[in-house]
Amino acid sequence: MEKELGLYVCLCSEGMVKRALRSPEGETELGDITIGDALIDFSELNFENYAKILDVIKQYDEETEIVGAENFGQVDMDCFDRMKDLTWQLVAALEEEMPVSGTLLRTMLEDNVPQDDGSAWYVYEAKAKITDCLEAVMRFQMALNHILSLLAQGEQIHPNDFPFLKEMSVTQIVRYDGRITTQYHFRAEADYLRFLLMHFLSEKPRVAFCHCCGRFFIPKTKKKTLYCDRVLRDGKTCKDLAPHLKHKRAAGNETVIREFDRAKQRMYRRYERTDGIKSESDKDLTYSQYYAWLDAATKARDRFLRGEITEAEALQIIIVP
Repeated sequence: MEKELGLYVCLCSEGMVKRALRSPEGETELGDITIGDALIDFSELNFENYAKILDVIKQYDEETEIVGAENFGQVDMDCFDRMKDLTWQLVAALEEEMPVSGTLLRTMLEDNVPQDDGSAWYVYEAKAKITDCLEAVMRFQMALNHILSLLAQGEQIHPNDFPFLKEMSVTQIVRYDGRITTQYHFRAEADYLRFLLMHFLSEKPRVAFCHCCGRFFIPKTKKKTLYCDRVLRDGKTCKDLAPHLKHKRAAGNETVIREFDRAKQRMYRRYERTDGIKSESDKDLTYSQYYAWLDAATKARDRFLRGEITEAEALQIIIVP
């Protein structure tokens, strides 16, 4: 029997996962990765271009409804068709650039967007489902970064504080060929990532915040570790460079990293107030505005840490009124 499209995952020892992607192009074995590394890699993805397209799709969503009491229940089908076309163009682009994300967005849309029954109600339901599917990974990334920040501060994660962690639906495939093997089949990327996060948290993980580059990492030992193994500059890691930084430079690092984290929290709260929908207030943010700031601020932080710009130049970009 031919496999359904989607991501197939096996849990291995020491927090490793094996993955295989069944896409429209066929089946591909993906590299093994630890659960922690998979989550931290996802937490650092840049969604700026994705968010720009989503903003346009959400604009089509709003314009599909014809305003005015006399037009109650009427929809602009040309606008709705443009919304659908742009959505599937996004899927195709993702499938080429990021096959896992593209395939799982395709399958999520297939599973959640209703079939056209010719009614206006179909349009209302379909456009809502489309935007829900497109927003899912960004919502998860924001929640994940919040959870990683709490863990890095030594706080406990309580499931009641994060209802989305309490349960989920996943297809479990059990095979026997002399021994029992179990695969988990996912047709939505947010479900796959939530599955990983559940397992990650169940192991009571240690997460640290690098005092040199300002990124999260998983310490390799129980000993307190201030610096990660990422390459910062000239082939040297944060762990290599940090002890040799001059005191003034180290103080500058702390300032830039601290202000980046504070600004990120402020900008997220501004975004969160409107749920990614622009309103009349200059303080509110759309998806693309939030991610445009995040991309510029991250680059400024990294350029400062590499010694390419001054502390003042970095803070001018990072701190917003």
